[in-house]
Amino acid sequence: MRSQRCFLLTVKTKIYDLSYVITESRTITLTYICHKMDEKKVAVIGAGIMGISALRRLSENKKFLLTCFERNYDLGGLWLYTDQTEKDVYGRKINSAMYRNLQTNRPKQLMQLEGFPIDEECPTFPTQRDVLDYIRKVADQCNIRKYIKFNIEVQSVKPVSENTQDTNNRKKNDSHVEEFDAVIVCNG
Repeated sequence: MRSQRCFLLTVKTKIYDLSYVITESRTITLTYICHKMDEKKVAVIGAGIMGISALRRLSENKKFLLTCFERNYDLGGLWLYTDQTEKDVYGRKINSAMYRNLQTNRPKQLMQLEGFPIDEECPTFPTQRDVLDYIRKVADQCNIRKYIKFNIEVQSVKPVSENTQDTNNRKKNDSHVEEFDAVIVCNG
């Protein structure tokens, strides 16, 4: 069994909605941000379609220092198929209902991100492979793979209070604790 890296993320100061930054027609699960407008460290959890969408929009603002944590070895989130069952190579439970020949029940026009239409040749109801290829294409065209740390599982996210000790880049057993000004959870 290979060793895995885990992160415990903490969030500084106040919690605000960041949805104005993400202009896609979909909703981000959970968003934290503080009120100052200087450079901010922003964590995105998950590199599936919504994580890629968040990274794409956030990368347009040079005041955001981005880090995306992806549990898998590659981007794609739930669309990344594996033929492994029960446990992955790290011994973690596999939580996916994905199968090789899956075809979506949602038309591609509802799945595509603004400014990135899914190819005309793609069927109206894309397959798992079509969706994964689309996610990779968007990530590559937007040059956002550089923000993604693969094979990292986030164990916890919690706000930092005024009396919390400095946790910046502190190691804790097999974990790593890092502070961020904002966290966007895109974990399917």
